[in-house]
This record gives sequence, C-alpha cells and structure tokens, in this order.
Amino acid sequence: MTTNRKHLVRRLLEGKANVVRILEDGDFVFTHAEYEFQERYAGFEVFRFEGEQIVEHWDNMQPLQGPNPSGHAMLDGHSTLLELEKTESNRDIVQSFVEDVLIRRRGEKLYDYIKWNHFIEHNPRGNDDLDALIAIVAPPAGSDADAISYEKCRLVLAEGNFVLSVCEGRVNEVPASFYDLWCLEHDYIVEHWDTTVPRVAPSGDALEG
Repeated sequence: MTTNRKHLVRRLLEGKANVVRILEDGDFVFTHAEYEFQERYAGFEVFRFEGEQIVEHWDNMQPLQGPNPSGHAMLDGHSTLLELEKTESNRDIVQSFVEDVLIRRRGEKLYDYIKWNHFIEHNPRGNDDLDALIAIVAPPAGSDADAISYEKCRLVLAEGNFVLSVCEGRVNEVPASFYDLWCLEHDYIVEHWDTTVPRVAPSGDALEG
C-alpha cells in the first residue's frame, strides 16, 4: 500500500507548525506554515522523498510581521488547490518570470506575467502596487532597493495553481536565500508570499539543509 506523502509530512509537523498550504511535486512535498519558537515565524519547508522515506529537507523561515500597507499578512490569502491540469504551464510561467524579471531585472516585462489591477502581495514590507514591485526588482541605479538581488534559481516546484521558486542572491551584499510562493489564475500571477533569510556560509546555496 502506498502511503500518502502529504499525510506523512502533516504528521511530522503536527504540534510543531500550523500548516497553511501543503503541496506535492514528484518526489517533493513542500509546505507553507506558521511556527512558534521564542517568537512566531512564517516559513517554507521542502522534503524530498525516495519511496515513502524522507531523505532530504530544507527550510527558510523569518519572523512573522505585518500586516503590510495593503492589509495582507504573511500567511493569509488563497489556499485552495486548483488548476491541476495547468501544473506544468504554471511552472513554466513562474520560471520565465523569475529569469526575466527577478534575475535579469527586466522590470518592463512584469506586466507580461501580472495584471496591474489583479495582484495581492503578502511581503510584510510590500503592497499591491506593481510600480512599487518594479522599483524593488528593477531599481534605478544607486537606489536603496538595489540592495536586493536575485542571482540564481535553484528549484521550481509546482502543483496546480501554486508554484514555489527557490533562489539565491544577496541582500545588502550578504548572501541570502529567497523562497517565493506564487499563486496563478488564468495564466497570470495573482498572489505572492515569500521569506528571505541570510545564508550563514557564503559558499552554500539556497537548497542546503
């Protein structure tokens, strides 16, 4: 009998995390959850399976903040899994978005992926204004926003309308891991959650446990 991998991960996290979203892509199960240590955190966990055994694990967590200026918290929003038939096309859309807009900083391409009046931002310092998002991902030379840079995408995981991109880059010249969860609808990105965490070892990557 095949064991449900999502069920195994839920059991593993029971009592440790309030799982808001749990998704599966091939040998990977990934979660978006709230944790309470000395303070409350929002975070992502990625588990890689071989058969029914977990053989690798990565996570990315940051202190829970917000709501942001648009009134959205780090974990609220859509959680219903839809568009299962579009898993691969949604993955391709996010992969292209990450490469075009986040890594190459082609801010003018953002409107190819996101409708100007149909976007919800959950970053605690962000808002729903796409012009503000463009200023972050493709800032004018010398601006403060230039402190954030995406350099390489390590992994893109997808199930239905949800896609998780795992990237590495820098914040204020400090190596950092960027975990971004995107919700899509009718071939456009409509919602975004993220965590950004400094990497202790500069030689490491965003998928080191």
